[in-house]
Amino acid sequence: MKHTLRLSEYRAMNATERDSAVAWLIAATRSAPNGEDRELAAQIQAYEQRYEMTSDEMIASINNGSLRENDEVCDWLILLKLRSHIEARIAQSAHPPKIAAPPI
Repeated sequence: MKHTLRLSEYRAMNATERDSAVAWLIAATRSAPNGEDRELAAQIQAYEQRYEMTSDEMIASINNGSLRENDEVCDWLILLKLRSHIEARIAQSAHPPKIAAPPI
């Protein structure tokens, strides 16, 4: 089953809904059978090959005006944003915040 989240849907969500949606996507991509983490990486790599630049170079090109955003570039940016959110959530779940001991 393919798990998707449209940027327009994500933007319309409140903070709690966003957290739930990202958690759902993380759980879905961590599921070994679906391999969506690899699919996401492959999609990003395909854009990098098509445009003959890394994702970082693409962002720099947009910022300096040498690359204009089109539908494909926007899709690429969405994939990068999704990857960033997934990586942040994975890092957050791997390192839960420490709770300070109460004073004695």
